[in-house]
Amino acid sequence: MGSTLNAERSPLGWEDLNRRVLDQDGAELLHTLFPGGRVIGRKYIMTNPTIPGAPVDSFSIDIDTWVWKDEAFEGPSEERKHHCGFDPISLYAYLRGINKFARAKRALERALNRYLGGSHG
Repeated sequence: MGSTLNAERSPLGWEDLNRRVLDQDGAELLHTLFPGGRVIGRKYIMTNPTIPGAPVDSFSIDIDTWVWKDEAFEGPSEERKHHCGFDPISLYAYLRGINKFARAKRALERALNRYLGGSHG
């Protein structure tokens, strides 16, 4: 489906990277990036690694859209917006604890390049 990103090209833009991720086999790429989850229907379900003692299967990611939600977060409602998202870059930033989206974008692009450089492209 995909091919290895050309390392000599300029980095992908935000929308291009999100689209490139969405073009992959969602379940396979999610399992590669965030091992330990399982597919139930069209969702990738896992335990949130950012919350110690989080309930098992409390974190869900839509395989097709990568919309994600953390059901384990029990803080004030105004903080809940930081525990859900609508794209691969925000998901990667959240689960990897990267607070700068530009850094998260570069890290996800490198991870996608490694994925595509394997037997998945």
